[in-house]
Amino acid sequence: MGHPQGATALRAIAEMIEGLVLRGCGHWLIQGRAIGNSAMAVPVNVG
Repeated sequence: MGHPQGATALRAIAEMIEGLVLRGCGHWLIQGRAIGNSAMAVPVNVG
């Protein structure tokens, strides 16, 4: 069992990619931050 933030981020990334594929193209950036000054950003480019 991981932190629920991981599953939430994974779902957001999957839905973001699906939305970009349905549109045919696009750019998106999803970011997340946790306590302790750790963060991540995932840039996605479709098309």
